[in-house]
Amino acid sequence: MGCCYSRQIWFALLRKVRADRLCPTLADDSLAAWWSRRRKQVHKDSRKLFDSMVVLIAWNIWLERNARTFNRQDKTTTQLLAHISNEAAIWRQARFPTMLSPVTTQHLPSLVPSAGRQLVTM
Repeated sequence: MGCCYSRQIWFALLRKVRADRLCPTLADDSLAAWWSRRRKQVHKDSRKLFDSMVVLIAWNIWLERNARTFNRQDKTTTQLLAHISNEAAIWRQARFPTMLSPVTTQHLPSLVPSAGRQLVTM
């Protein structure tokens, strides 16, 4: 969670769904601790979507780390963001239940409730 590269990926993808306030900070020492804390801030109807996003992003960051470590191959943040977006599209095509539509869809419930009755839409 402290890696600058992975934090850029998290920020870019969470910002894309207007949930940038859920981004990991320097105080977040582990993925599990961050995930557990942030999950509680997600609207109940959107927690499965959030969990799926976390798994998808974390898995792809892990694969990128392995490619860098063992194969001496690396992607820029832009390339990895595109790859993760493509993976999400594949999950949707496979009818993965919690990846219903594109990340910027208007059909999903809000990910993060804001103050009052106004909700942040995706």
